[in-house]
Amino acid sequence: MSENKTVFERLDEIDAKLDKAISGNSQRETIQLPRENPQITLKRFIGRARKEYMWMGSRADFETEKQTVLKFVWILIGVGLLATIITSIAFKLYSTFTLFENIWLIMMLCTVKYIHKAQYYYECFEFSENSFFRFELDGDGVLRCGQLKKKYKCFSVITCICAICNIIVVWMEANMMLALIATLFELALGVLSIYVFYFKALDFFCGYCHLRFTGRNDSNTQTISIIYDPLLNKLYAEEDYLKQFPFCK
Repeated sequence: MSENKTVFERLDEIDAKLDKAISGNSQRETIQLPRENPQITLKRFIGRARKEYMWMGSRADFETEKQTVLKFVWILIGVGLLATIITSIAFKLYSTFTLFENIWLIMMLCTVKYIHKAQYYYECFEFSENSFFRFELDGDGVLRCGQLKKKYKCFSVITCICAICNIIVVWMEANMMLALIATLFELALGVLSIYVFYFKALDFFCGYCHLRFTGRNDSNTQTISIIYDPLLNKLYAEEDYLKQFPFCK
């Protein structure tokens, strides 16, 4: 995810094609009127445009990845529930360590909601309300995606620590068979928590790196879309972007 800077503050030049499309005034150069600063024209367009994050990849890849991540998260939740049941039976009580593991499972249920609501073009405010990340408004009025929320970092680590603690205690309190089964599920919970969250769910949402702005031009004669690539720090007309990156169709 990019730093929280305005979308266009680092651009030295703005493509003439975009400038003409946004202003909607192709006759301005012909009659030699003074041209407005392209940065001002662009900023005004951004202010009124629909602002969306765009998933990096094709729609087919998006849907496939979305369903894959959902399956992994449900597997994690299922393993966590079984670990809770087996470890509680082995302890003959519901431990504090298991409580923290279950808080993490509740957070994973929220993750299921986030994944279900995910869209290929994701309106910025809606994305900020259904995400692991913190968002801040930049100077253009765009909600920019920032760092991972601390609670996800903390509870992913706490869950692994609690799984280890449950394993230690279960070997002190339960018979060998129950201890062995509980150990397997606790280990699975710890490993899956890291793998599913960081290498599946988080990776899926990190696909939202490009910004798409859609709106009417200054003369209200045309609806246009432009795409900003923060990795290359480059602005594209949508048709040019899709020509250069055909795998995003």
